[in-house]
Amino acid sequence: MINEFSEERTKEIREAFEMFDKDKDNLLSCDETYYLLLSLGIEYDENEFWDFFLQYGNKTNETYLDPKNLKMDYLSLLGYLNKKSKEYDIEKELMSCFKLMDKDGDGKINATEMKYLLITLGEKFEDEEINEIIDVIDSTGQGAITYEDFVKILMLK
Repeated sequence: MINEFSEERTKEIREAFEMFDKDKDNLLSCDETYYLLLSLGIEYDENEFWDFFLQYGNKTNETYLDPKNLKMDYLSLLGYLNKKSKEYDIEKELMSCFKLMDKDGDGKINATEMKYLLITLGEKFEDEEINEIIDVIDSTGQGAITYEDFVKILMLK
C-alpha cells in the first residue's frame, strides 16, 4: 500500500488510532473506528460506514455470527482513507470543471454554455448538433446536462 498522505496527516491518523485503541491490541472495534473517523472530520451515514467496515475490517470466525466483532487494523484503515482521499480529489476536480462550464450557475450546462465551451476548444458545431449531444447525455429531459450526467459521461470507459 502506498501512503498518499503527508507525514503530518499520517502522524495525526496514527495518533488518533492509538488514542482510540483502548485495549491496546492494535485493532479498533466498530465503535472505536467510528469515533476515530469523526475525530478526523470524516462523517458517514450508517450504511456507508457499515459498507466500509465490512469491506476493510478483519474477519474472524466470530464475524459471521456478529459483524460487530469485526476489528480494524491501522494499515487497513490507512488504506481505506487513502482510497477515500483520492475519490474526494477526483470529485473536487470534476465539480470544479462543471462549475467552469456552468456559466450561469444554475447547476446545468445548457446548449448556449455547451456551444461556448466547444468554440473555446476550437470546435465548431451547428446548434442542431449541440442539441443532439445534449439530448444523448441528458437523463432528466430538461434539455441540459446536470452534474450527475456530466460525471456519468466522463466516467465511461
